[in-house]
Amino acid sequence: MSVIIDGDQAYKVFSPERGLVNVALRWFSVDGKQEERPAMFLYPKPHVRKENAGTFVIPLDVAYQYQGLDLGHQKDLHTAISAANDAAKVMKLDIDKFVITNICDVIFNYLPDLIQMPPKRMLISEKQEQDGKEAFGEMILKLDGQTIHEQEVIAP
Repeated sequence: MSVIIDGDQAYKVFSPERGLVNVALRWFSVDGKQEERPAMFLYPKPHVRKENAGTFVIPLDVAYQYQGLDLGHQKDLHTAISAANDAAKVMKLDIDKFVITNICDVIFNYLPDLIQMPPKRMLISEKQEQDGKEAFGEMILKLDGQTIHEQEVIAP
């Protein structure tokens, strides 16, 4: 099964200028058996993506492990470094100090956005209403002449 991580089902998508990893905040369920829940998806940027690269997922219900016991006052580097190492393996990135540091930075920088994410998925129209932004165009992604994804383009 394939999923478009940063498509219109994503709550927010981030592509930090520096680094190797993009972030998508979206809802997920395991095999459709559970209620969907918020999660942070880390995936490699196109310029470093290798064949069969995966996506690393941090569900909201384990996000507290990255902040330590003070919940926001002290980062738990042990958990983050371990997760960054696992994430690098999943995303087929070379494991070195730069990669691990970059992944840890991404986790810590976007963890507050994950925590503020609504517990349930919103319809696209509700999300646009909430953001107060209007679509000004449409993006069509094609592969070998076939449309594989369509999405409205919304002003930042």
